[in-house]
Amino acid sequence: MIELKTMFLTIITENLKNKAEAEILSGVIKNELGELWEIEKIEPYHKFKNSYKIELKITFIEKEQHELNNLAIIFTDQLLSPWLVYFDHFETSIELIYNKADNTQKRKIEFEAIKWGHLQIVTTVS
Repeated sequence: MIELKTMFLTIITENLKNKAEAEILSGVIKNELGELWEIEKIEPYHKFKNSYKIELKITFIEKEQHELNNLAIIFTDQLLSPWLVYFDHFETSIELIYNKADNTQKRKIEFEAIKWGHLQIVTTVS
């Protein structure tokens, strides 16, 4: 049996007028994270005006959880900072949450459009 661990990154944007702008932003995000990341979905996010939901993922085979936790922090910090960390003691897994605020740091000017982010790690066995 092979253990697959997938990181899912969900981004909620603001002030994007159309899907083309969201596609450009998702491409910049993917370039920062690395070519192994896949853009899963880009769709309007109706809770906020001019907002889109961008979903990305990357899958690892047989990687230790502590390595993935470190990678999750490194990946998210390439985009924005700070991220809140939630640690699950039983799974030894983390989730990361980003909320835009006055003191947040954006690694690229394009990331100013990111309002909220969530990264989680999901394990499956096949």
